[in-house]
Amino acid sequence: MDYLILKHSHMVVVYLSLGLFVGRFLLSVKKPNWLQKKWLMWLCHGNDTLLLVLGGLLCYQLHIWPWQVSWLAGKLLLLLVYIVLGSFAIKRAKQPWQKWAYAFAALACFTYMLGMAINKSLYSWMV
Repeated sequence: MDYLILKHSHMVVVYLSLGLFVGRFLLSVKKPNWLQKKWLMWLCHGNDTLLLVLGGLLCYQLHIWPWQVSWLAGKLLLLLVYIVLGSFAIKRAKQPWQKWAYAFAALACFTYMLGMAINKSLYSWMV
């Protein structure tokens, strides 16, 4: 597959993932019962799976691996943090202020990961 098609597909899916996170977070605050809709769960999980597959294909095509490239390893570790924080923001936090704090922290992780991807550096936006 062509590199530019992979790269831009990955980017589209990244921003769709962000939009789905923000949407699900707002639903968790305003209408939590809507989060149980099957189509929404399938859409979110399918999008995240596609995101990881496209990222893996990019790594394969570029011959870069997390154990070789520090910014990629950092991005993957921060992805795990983002997932945990997002889970707390959407499902586990009970108080509204906790939900907002976890969501803000998850969005900070997303922003830092975006900077690492764009600048190819562990220092993200600080280069």
